[in-house]
Amino acid sequence: PELDRQVLAVQSRNTMHTVSGKPALLGYCFGIWISVVHLLAHLHGSDGSLLSVFGGTGVRDGPLWSLGKDGSAKLEADLSEAEAELARKTAVNMLAALYERELLPFKTKNYARTKGVLDRVPLEQFMRVSSRHLAGVELENCLEWGPYFKRWPNVTQPYTRLFNCKNKWTFTHSTTSPRASTWFGNTLHGELDSSLDEQGLDGVKGKFDLVIIPQTLQYVVDPHMSARVLYELVKPGGYLVFSTPFMQTIMPYPTDYFRFTAEGSELVLKSAGFQVVKSYVGGDDFWSMCWIMHCGVSDLSPAMLNRALMERGGEYSRNSYMLSAQLARRPELPFANRTG
Repeated sequence: PELDRQVLAVQSRNTMHTVSGKPALLGYCFGIWISVVHLLAHLHGSDGSLLSVFGGTGVRDGPLWSLGKDGSAKLEADLSEAEAELARKTAVNMLAALYERELLPFKTKNYARTKGVLDRVPLEQFMRVSSRHLAGVELENCLEWGPYFKRWPNVTQPYTRLFNCKNKWTFTHSTTSPRASTWFGNTLHGELDSSLDEQGLDGVKGKFDLVIIPQTLQYVVDPHMSARVLYELVKPGGYLVFSTPFMQTIMPYPTDYFRFTAEGSELVLKSAGFQVVKSYVGGDDFWSMCWIMHCGVSDLSPAMLNRALMERGGEYSRNSYMLSAQLARRPELPFANRTG
């Protein structure tokens, strides 16, 4: 929205906030919201010393923050320890004030379509990285969870389009519908809560060179059983492209049961017999916080978007993130016959 004039100065002598200008209420709230996002990004992206709690004195008289009409934020450089502490305190107080006024989480109608779904950014990158990893692999039959349609503007589902798949299948959660042909390819009707034998689907055991299942295991009652079903579907030597949510809001479709760390996802896959080839995390602690507040892709700067997908390890084994993603492989030898 076009704002007449909005200048927010956080005075370092106290925690008072001053805002001038007379925009419409919606534009005012939106401007404050974007400013808070940029403010938090400055804190998150600053030197690590700014992320610790300090005491002491030495606070300047002038403003620490300057926020523009477009929601941009500028933090004064070379903050003292006391100023850094005050800047963090102000950011928390701003969030609390917005939450108390029911302006957070930010509620924009169809925000996912207009702003872009934040968790799809690392997921898209993971799919592309995995497709490059499997670029030289012949994939006769590929199965993707679905059916999918173009729900969001920043996704390329079905993801099998990114892989060298000859025959493309989709999976729907139903044990009553007959197998059918669709525009996407063949459709497999079944569930993840019982074995393929119990579902009368023994004919598809070991059929698929590639199975793609993003953001699904949080909805099943027994993730370990579901991982064993996935293992049955993948042929020996075949691959699983897999992701699970971690720091994300609840999505009841119909019931949301679980969240998974990267270590937890790897444990579930390995317990079923898979070998984890690559493991990634999507977003960092700022992404997680922003997603919970209902940020959209358009709220983040290019520098922030560069932190969308990182290989697991180091600090990304400890800090929070939005999702974890694994490229796994079913070994050529049966799980029960392997040693070591």
